[in-house]
Formats: sequence, structure tokens, C-alpha cells
Amino acid sequence: MRFVLRPENRNECRIRDRMDGQSCILIYTTSQCIFCPGAKEILERMLNEHGLPVDLIREVDCDNEDVRDITALPTIHVCEETIIGLPEEDTLYRALWKLRVNPCFYENSENM
Repeated sequence: MRFVLRPENRNECRIRDRMDGQSCILIYTTSQCIFCPGAKEILERMLNEHGLPVDLIREVDCDNEDVRDITALPTIHVCEETIIGLPEEDTLYRALWKLRVNPCFYENSENM
């Protein structure tokens, strides 16, 4: 299952300026970040628990990409929500719920 932003819907998704058109969730990491693997593990587990595919995640390696406006790592963007540090499950659950009810999540998926 692949999720893409169709051109006619790009203005509706506020994360569009930070994404490559293939992801609904961004996680910013570096090889030096000691909390990043744990944050990614929590994120993947929560997606699995809620029946969402892990291919919604795009990992942005701050070592290799030009990244601006990220003040701390790990940082996770889910739609309009920004989670900095290790995500608390309640916070991540609310963000994933907002993702699921966001019309662009369904409008931009090819197989939903």
C-alpha cells in the first residue's frame, strides 16, 4: 500500500512542505541520536497496533539531508502534530487518530 499526495490535494495537507509526497509521517534522526532508534520503534509499534502500515513513515536522516526548523532529535511530524523526544504513547495515539480522521489520509491513498 503506497500513500501519495495527488496534486489536487497538496494544498489540504499541511505537512506537504516537509515531505516527498510518499509519507504521512516524518521522523527526523541522526546516527548520533541515542533516542532516535527507540522513538522509531515506539512509532512502528503504535502503527502496527492501530492497523496502519509502517510505510507511512519517512525517516529523514539529518546527517545527509538539508533540514531546517528542527531544534531537537528525534522529532516526529504526524499531520499538524509535532512530537519532540521519545513519544509518549498517549500523545502519539492522539496524533495517529488525527491522521486517520484527516480527509487527505484517505484522499491521497491509492488503495483505501
